[in-house]
Amino acid sequence: MLRQVDEELPALMQESRRQGPPGPNATDGLTKLLLGEDPSAIIQALKGAIRGGVPPVEISKQVAYAAAMRICRFTTANEFNDWITVA
Repeated sequence: MLRQVDEELPALMQESRRQGPPGPNATDGLTKLLLGEDPSAIIQALKGAIRGGVPPVEISKQVAYAAAMRICRFTTANEFNDWITVA
């Protein structure tokens, strides 16, 4: 799936430039989707954000925040080696 997105990325970025600035709610709900379990839905949401004109730096912030939230929600009952994998 990621290879396909890699091939589509230049066209998505061009489309984003034509779109103009995103609306004030362009990233609403993105963190929740990023924390989900469906990789296809996550990829579609990220592509939609790019198409919608959301700057790459804002998308990166959303991804980083979701990654931090995932670590914070990781249960402390797991073995040490599981924590190393997450970190």
